[in-house]
Amino acid sequence: MTSKIQITAQSGNLEDVKKALDESQSRRDAFGLRFRRNTSRYRGIEPSVLVALVGVAGTALGALVAGLLKIACQKHEGYLEISGKDWSLKVPATITNDDLERLIEQARSQGIEKIRIVD
Repeated sequence: MTSKIQITAQSGNLEDVKKALDESQSRRDAFGLRFRRNTSRYRGIEPSVLVALVGVAGTALGALVAGLLKIACQKHEGYLEISGKDWSLKVPATITNDDLERLIEQARSQGIEKIRIVD
């Protein structure tokens, strides 16, 4: 089963995010990335978003979150905002690997819909 996760960034270029994720992923942790045009007519909304196609089982979700955390870490005090249908949490770029693994398992069970890179 595959899940779609919308990725946005507070600032910066989503093409750069896609390039960094493409370079960091290994074959066994493969996840698909594609751009989707946003259909909202409101100002201030990104014209496009990056969509990750991630298998629910396996290590692809962990690889995606770890790659995004590396990008957030490059920005001072950067973090990820991960959200689902009725929940959200902030993940600091300085999170330990053990805490990150627990968080990913919890988020996987609740269903991730969006990940936002905040700097």
